[in-house]
Amino acid sequence: MNDDFSKYETMKNAGASAEDVYREALKSGVDPITRIRLIRAVYSLSPRQAKEVFVIAEGQAESLDEFQGKVADVLSGEPVGPRQ
Repeated sequence: MNDDFSKYETMKNAGASAEDVYREALKSGVDPITRIRLIRAVYSLSPRQAKEVFVIAEGQAESLDEFQGKVADVLSGEPVGPRQ
């Protein structure tokens, strides 16, 4: 793979957050797997940190813990709503 992430490196160097960079890549039509690789490479993130950026940037939850709680609720048959 010969990905050119220089555009996103420039964004990072200008102060863009990982979520901002992820959203820009999404808007630019970058495929989902490459978006994850991109934010991991540019921001030196672990897989867990990259997953958190994904859930926040895509508006699925405000944190990875909240997202995983929702998934657990769905799997257990609990109604999905704000976690207490």
